[in-house]
Order: sequence, then structure tokens, then C-alpha cells
Amino acid sequence: EDAFHQLCECNIKLDIAKLPKVAGVGEAAVRLRREEQLAKSGRLMQDLEDTDPLKLYLQEIAGIPACGDLAVLAEELKNNKEDPQLQQTILNLCLSRVYELACQHTGYGVLLLDLIQEGSMGLWQNLSRYDGGDFAAFRDWNICQSMAYIIALQAREQGVGQKMRQA
Repeated sequence: EDAFHQLCECNIKLDIAKLPKVAGVGEAAVRLRREEQLAKSGRLMQDLEDTDPLKLYLQEIAGIPACGDLAVLAEELKNNKEDPQLQQTILNLCLSRVYELACQHTGYGVLLLDLIQEGSMGLWQNLSRYDGGDFAAFRDWNICQSMAYIIALQAREQGVGQKMRQA
């Protein structure tokens, strides 16, 4: 974990692309494979049960109204980093992007809802560090780093530490 945080501080992106996809066994593995298939096909909303927590979350974020221009809000954030209402507005505008990136990170042994949560938390924790520039790149980098972190932790728990070090 310390090594991961040092990589982040040096703005070095952790590339998880070479990590093996996790096959797994049991009920959790079935859920992971199903989420990966549905995410890749774009059919999560249609094919999940109505009471599925992931579907309920996706319906909830779909109901959040677009409340501003992200570029304008990012410029405002640069000058007012400690405004919690502004940070919440920006985070709400970015939730769909968190979902898109989480779908791209499926198959590594982490549930999609957990990836979304980690990506959202990573962005939230780093909004106060934004100091200008391309906000979209800043946003995506922080989301992906947070997802890579949880995937790396999961990989370590699954005993693929050697493959992680190689990647």
C-alpha cells in the first residue's frame, strides 16, 4: 500500500492491463463473470434484477440532473478548493464517467459496485488537489488509479503478487 501511494505522489500510473483476468470459483465468481459480460455488452440496466443493488445505484445516478458545465465548474474549483457544495456538484457530474471506467476495469476479481465506489472516492479525495489544466485527464487519472489500487489489493489477496510486480 505504501508503494502504491508513492507511485501516486509521483504521478506514476499503475498499469493493470497485464494482470491476469480472474476466473475464480463459487457464487462470487459467477457474479463477477456476469457483471463483466453485461458491462462489455452495455446491458447492465436491462439484464439485472430490479432489486439488484447495482441496478438500484445506476438508476439513482441516472436520476441526478446535470447541474452545470464541468469545464466552468472545474475552473471555479481551481480557485475555491474547499467548497463542499462545488465538490459535490462536480462529483455528481462525474459519476457517469466513473461508471464507464469501472465497466472497463471489470474482470479482475472486483465487483462493479466496488469499482464504482473506489473510483468515486478516489475522485472525491483528490478534488481539492486540482490546480488547473485538463480536468477530464485529472478526473480520469484519479478514478483509474483508485480502481487500480483496489484491483491490486484484490490481486494480492488472490496470490498473484508476483504477476502484479511484473506488471
